Amino acid sequence: MTETLHTLADVAEAHHTTPLVLLRFFRRRGIEVHKTNIHGRWAVSQEGLTELSLTVQRLANEHARIAFLRSEGARIRREARTKQRAKETALTEAAVVARAIRWKPYGSGVYFLIKSKKVIYVGQTVNVIIRVGTHATTKKFDTWHWIPCPRDKLNALERIYIDAFLPPLNRDPFTRMLRSSREVDGTNA
Repeated sequence: MTETLHTLADVAEAHHTTPLVLLRFFRRRGIEVHKTNIHGRWAVSQEGLTELSLTVQRLANEHARIAFLRSEGARIRREARTKQRAKETALTEAAVVARAIRWKPYGSGVYFLIKSKKVIYVGQTVNVIIRVGTHATTKKFDTWHWIPCPRDKLNALERIYIDAFLPPLNRDPFTRMLRSSREVDGTNA
């Protein structure tokens, strides 16, 4: 029975390496490498080729395992840094609770639409969140604020703030009259 021999040059090319590297590999493992009669090339048996394939597979698996461990280690280090930053910068739960403001998000009150640090509109509502959300589709403002107020006092409180600030988007006749009279007098709110 004749043994199939594979030239080192062909095997090296298939495994993206050099014949010299393969020669060292086979000799370290005690696998015979023969010089062939054809052009004096080195060749290896099927047994050697099988050993090479198994070793390449083991190395690929080991490489994948090392890559996974590196990425897992990097992920763990990132998480540790994130937790450390959170400890250094975040408020404790007690601090958040202590700074909490009690309010009813759907309560009545007087609200202020603010743009460029100026009050541009004052309004009243029985549901602040929905009303300000409606304004977000029709008016351009940066921020807003509101003051809770019982329903029976909404008209009076709104009028106090409109008269004090004379916001440009409040266009009721009384506010227009106040605004024009202040402009004539030279007094600004």
